[in-house]
Amino acid sequence: MTVNERRWLAGAWKWRTLGVSMTYRTNMSMEIPEEGAETQNSIKSIIRRKKELERDTMRAAQLEQERLIANERPQSLANGDDGRRAIMKQRVQEIRSELGKLSTEQAEIEKGVQLKYMTKQREFEYKSRQDEKKELEELQRRQDLEMKELLEEHALARKADEAKCQERIKEIRRISGEKRKALGMGTEEGEIDDGTGSDNSKKTVLESDRKKEELKTITAEINELNKTKSSLVWLLKQVITVEKKAELKAKTAEENL
Repeated sequence: MTVNERRWLAGAWKWRTLGVSMTYRTNMSMEIPEEGAETQNSIKSIIRRKKELERDTMRAAQLEQERLIANERPQSLANGDDGRRAIMKQRVQEIRSELGKLSTEQAEIEKGVQLKYMTKQREFEYKSRQDEKKELEELQRRQDLEMKELLEEHALARKADEAKCQERIKEIRRISGEKRKALGMGTEEGEIDDGTGSDNSKKTVLESDRKKEELKTITAEINELNKTKSSLVWLLKQVITVEKKAELKAKTAEENL
């Protein structure tokens, strides 16, 4: 039974009681003139008891109504709390939904930024490889050119030494032939060695050995130079890579801001 139904029943009981009382009093008032004093006293007593009963009935109905209202108030408050809880629950769900949307948007933004960064990183790595390739090709070209120049210089020096040796041999043979002719021992060059030619020949051999040692030394220096250049090339590549990565990172940070 609802609160309104209970209140309606209490009101109906009240008006029903009042209606019975008023009907009884009307009927009694019409009979009073026909009765004696004793009958009137009895009637008054009855009326008084009826009034007391009416008051008691009305008081009981009022108390019952107050009790019903008192019992329904906590329920109303509870219903109000339930309503507030439902509203709060709905609000929490809405907030969670908004947070979910924000999280999705944030994930999409982060994914876009990451994709953009990865694209730039791939472009940077490709460009770095191309630059490194060009630098290595340039260094290799310079190294080959230097090696070629050194070998040419070495070949020219060797030819010059060989030419000097040939000139020296011819000079020795000429001097030897002149000595043989002066002594009447023939005109063939170089058949007699008076010691001077032998010494000159030894000097020529020593000079050739010295040139060979110099060639070995130069070759060793060239090999060492190649190793040093390779190390420098590697270090240069590392420095270029670090600088370009730092530049790309700074540029990406500025674009994100």
